[in-house]
Amino acid sequence: MTEDARVSGEDSGGARGSASLSDLAYRRLEEAIVTLSLRPGAVLTEAQMIELVGVGRTPVREALIRLAQQGLVEILPRKGVAVTAIDAIDVMAALDAREVLERLIAAEAARRAGPSERSAILATARLA
Repeated sequence: MTEDARVSGEDSGGARGSASLSDLAYRRLEEAIVTLSLRPGAVLTEAQMIELVGVGRTPVREALIRLAQQGLVEILPRKGVAVTAIDAIDVMAALDAREVLERLIAAEAARRAGPSERSAILATARLA
C-alpha cells in the first residue's frame, strides 16, 4: 500500500467515508496539540512524529505544513518541529465568536424547523 492510499474506518472523516493518510496525520497531530498531549514549546523530530501518528514520512510532512500554516507548529530546519504556544486571548476570542455563531445557527434551525422538530428542540432545551 502506498503512502497516499486511502484509510477508511472509524477514524476516517465525515461524508467522504475515507480520508488520506495526510488528513489522518493532520487530525492526530492537531488533536495532540489542542489537548496539550504535545505541550507548547515541545520540539519533536520527524521520527518522533511518525511514531506518534503511525503513518509514513510524506503524510506527516504534509500534515506539518498545514499545521505550520495555521500557526500550531513551527518547522525548525535541521532541528524538528516546535509546538507553538496557545494564546489565551486568541482562544477566548474564538470561543466568543463560536458562541455568537452557535446562537445564530440555532435560531435559524428553529426558524426552519417543522412542528415535530420544534418539539424535539424544546424537549432538549428543558433537559439543559
